[in-house]
Amino acid sequence: MKSIAKCLNRPYTRISLGGEYDTAVVKGHRKTYIGAYPGKIWDSIYKSKVENPVILLDEIDKIVSRAGGASLQDAVMEILDPVQNYRFKDDFVDIEIDLSRVLFVCTANSLDTIFPPLLDRLERIEVAGYTTLEKQ
Repeated sequence: MKSIAKCLNRPYTRISLGGEYDTAVVKGHRKTYIGAYPGKIWDSIYKSKVENPVILLDEIDKIVSRAGGASLQDAVMEILDPVQNYRFKDDFVDIEIDLSRVLFVCTANSLDTIFPPLLDRLERIEVAGYTTLEKQ
């Protein structure tokens, strides 16, 4: 992804989602919480200083599902959905930003744990693993 971003002349950011469950990871905390901070999407846009960075959402298959409450996969779906993402609102910053120009790339080792509605928003590219000869 770094190479693709370099070829596109865009800044690159990686957000690891493996083991995460809280929507605040990507959408931020409401200011009413002590120690609140913006989400990683806002942070990536802010630090890149452009509206069209390449953002890698790594390990989306390892997002932890939590009973009750908002799902992190739902938040990722909102971020990737072109019908909604042009009006993304971080809960901490409370300002709408346009994510429609961001190139989001997601990685997963398995599609089994990803919600079907989220999968519908992704174009899948399967990359084969190394052969035994290549490993040697």
